[in-house]
Amino acid sequence: MIPMNATLRSDLEEILEHPNTEYKGAFSFHKTCPDAPNPGLKLTEQGVIGLPLSTLDAGAIKVRASRAPFGKGSQTLVDPTVRDTWEIDGNLVTMVNPSWNRFLEQSVSEVCESLGVNISISAPRAELYKLLLYEKGSNFKAHVDSEKANGMFATIVIVLPSAFTGGAAHLSHNGVPAVYDIAPSSQTCTTVLAWYTDVVHEIKPITSGYRLALSYNLIHTAFFLRPPLWPDTDLVEDLAFVLKEWSADTSGTTPDKIVHMLEHRYSEANLSGSALKGADAHKAALLAGLAHEHGFFLGLASAKCCLLGEVQYYGKQSRGFGPDQFMDKPKREVTLSHFVDLEGKFISDDLEILVDETVPENLSEDVELRKEDDEDKGYLGNAAASLERSMSFPLVYATGACQLISFSNSISANSSRHLARPKQLQDHIQ
Repeated sequence: MIPMNATLRSDLEEILEHPNTEYKGAFSFHKTCPDAPNPGLKLTEQGVIGLPLSTLDAGAIKVRASRAPFGKGSQTLVDPTVRDTWEIDGNLVTMVNPSWNRFLEQSVSEVCESLGVNISISAPRAELYKLLLYEKGSNFKAHVDSEKANGMFATIVIVLPSAFTGGAAHLSHNGVPAVYDIAPSSQTCTTVLAWYTDVVHEIKPITSGYRLALSYNLIHTAFFLRPPLWPDTDLVEDLAFVLKEWSADTSGTTPDKIVHMLEHRYSEANLSGSALKGADAHKAALLAGLAHEHGFFLGLASAKCCLLGEVQYYGKQSRGFGPDQFMDKPKREVTLSHFVDLEGKFISDDLEILVDETVPENLSEDVELRKEDDEDKGYLGNAAASLERSMSFPLVYATGACQLISFSNSISANSSRHLARPKQLQDHIQ
């Protein structure tokens, strides 16, 4: 057990960031399938496309396709220097081989197991979104996938047999890279790739041939918090001890609430316990039962970091202000908004947060760094996201004096309205 010889915040940070609490799931998946069935790919008003893909059939696909767009902020753009890909809507594509459905179901199961999704509870479904054709020179610069439906948490890309070179997929999540170069087996094998929606990924240029892929949205159909796949007994005991001490404290020295940075980003429209991904879902599921047992409330919120101070102005060419452009050290201000319960039910627009209520202690710097990283890789797959589906940064929030614990997992817009005090939130919950 971890001794209670430090502050509540440091105890919780030690537990939540301890190596023993590491989540066993991955942020991406890759599998080469030499025995995968031919899907019997058929386009509307077009015969079955032969595989491996021939130059003739690639041309037939291209004639019926349009250039794939991408999102940048609130704009949906078509620019081959950023994304040079051809696409056909999924509703114009049919798989006539019944064996393909069984292969897809098995692939979904393997993807979910790798990503750490409890498939028996989540019951995810794969929804065909696009047929994508890459030709020589085609590529897609670093981007994240927009959430295209409620409950969407990952993307599955199935690359069909077609000879090509280049086109490696470069992925990154929280500084951890992954590279999948499937070209060597592309002519004879089907390859399944998958990743969480907030994973930054890039498709390098195709240097020869054609890359043909089916893109699926992976969507939860059960909208409630899923139990963890790997219950951690030591973690549960340590958290229970800290929460019990917090609940029993009458000294008035413990914080009213705690906010903890999570790993993944979420849109405001998709902010609920069922939308949590990977390690976030794992920790939240463990905490949910303990919070109820010890009289706490578990919820979610959004966070935003603002830098306040005087800046050097470099004219119209400046694309924004960074910390290095302030004349003096800027003041950081983190605000929480869109506070909801685990079912996504709205509680409050605004929530006050104090400097001694965050895990880690330098949470404002972490939020700022994630914001800068997102601005550097600000493209979205396909179209722009609506405001309520804009990707956000993750946190965890908890209160003790008011018997309130709350995980926060996104970032949203500023609000000038008065920040709700914990007592007001308690009134909302009752």
